[in-house]
Amino acid sequence: MTIENQDLIPLSDAIAEIGAKSGGDNLPSMSAIYGKANTGHFPCIRKGRWRFVRRSDLPLIAKVLLGNGNSVSTAFSA
Repeated sequence: MTIENQDLIPLSDAIAEIGAKSGGDNLPSMSAIYGKANTGHFPCIRKGRWRFVRRSDLPLIAKVLLGNGNSVSTAFSA
């Protein structure tokens, strides 16, 4: 795997990680999440039929999916 691709994870894995860190209560359906990815609500790289996101973009994706609530800041605080 090249250096620029080491930060990429599948979108489904990113959603699972966001759900685990935030409790998963407020996540939209997977079809709604893929719709947001397709319309550019958050950065997403499409390779074939797969969608990838950068691990560094997880806080941004969580903000888009969960809104501006406290769950986003507490889920990704170090």
